[in-house]
Amino acid sequence: MYGSGAMLSEAYIGYAIGKTDLKIGRQFISTPLVSGSGSRIVKEAFQGAVLTNTDLPSTTLIAAYVNKFQGRTSTLADASDVGDIGDFTKTYALSVGKGGSVSKAFIDDAYSAGVINKSITGLTLTAQYALANDVAHLGDVSLYHAEANYVLPLNGFKLGFDAMYRTSRTDSALDNLNLEGSYFGGRVSIIDLAGFGISVAAATSDKSDDLIAGVGNGADSTYTGSILTSAHTYARDTDSYMGKISYDFSKIGVTGLSAFVLYADNDQGYTQGIAQTSGDWKNTACDVTYAFEGALKGFSLSLQYEKEDNDKRNAAGVNTNVTSEEYRFRANYKF
Repeated sequence: MYGSGAMLSEAYIGYAIGKTDLKIGRQFISTPLVSGSGSRIVKEAFQGAVLTNTDLPSTTLIAAYVNKFQGRTSTLADASDVGDIGDFTKTYALSVGKGGSVSKAFIDDAYSAGVINKSITGLTLTAQYALANDVAHLGDVSLYHAEANYVLPLNGFKLGFDAMYRTSRTDSALDNLNLEGSYFGGRVSIIDLAGFGISVAAATSDKSDDLIAGVGNGADSTYTGSILTSAHTYARDTDSYMGKISYDFSKIGVTGLSAFVLYADNDQGYTQGIAQTSGDWKNTACDVTYAFEGALKGFSLSLQYEKEDNDKRNAAGVNTNVTSEEYRFRANYKF
């Protein structure tokens, strides 16, 4: 994942008139269904056009077209090409539950349209549709996302209520891959309680099919995913849960320092593959981030740690536990 080399990830023409903004060219895109991941050294980008409009009161309209994708590294397009920075190619990363067989697939192009509405105080409604054409040279894939987020201010803190639904539909040529899955999740949060944030979430997925959550590695965000892994949460026949506690140390005079811990549990009744037919993933993770002020403003440090226990069960009913640990350290400077 070190991605040696250089790539001009953003090079676009932008034009704004009134409350309409248009960008054409290479660019970073962050929407629920079309999104590049920024978790590695190389941030994923797309080639295409994005149009946004805010003429309607409290409403943002989004339309997008993309025809190429720059992955984290060149291995996305060619498994034998290890270690180089990603090129803009027709091979896209699809966020598929448990990394299904089309998780790295040719896509001729993709279209998307979405709307974000904030007409009701405290309530944000989001809906998006995306169409990926000629996936793996087999057929088209339609993706749907709907979400509601409500924040209720109270004396000294806020309550948050969130609900999300996603589903994918494929052409008949892709039927044998069982990719018409869904994910439905809910979350309740306590926000800004003397610097603390507390949230609990639960979700369930389709019993027989995996979900294609979106185009790009950044499109797999779910309420029950951990820091490093979300694909477990929307794989077929999965019940998932997550609890998280965060703290903003500026409340005790340490401005810029924040931290959180989380625990996620994904109980899956079926998993694609021969070696594993079901599993139970338990993830414990933490993050500590410090953003400097003053002369070093723009410089930040972060440390992440995650431990995953996977209780695998094969077709014969034999259990095998696999434990893995991962650390990530980042130093970023933006100027």
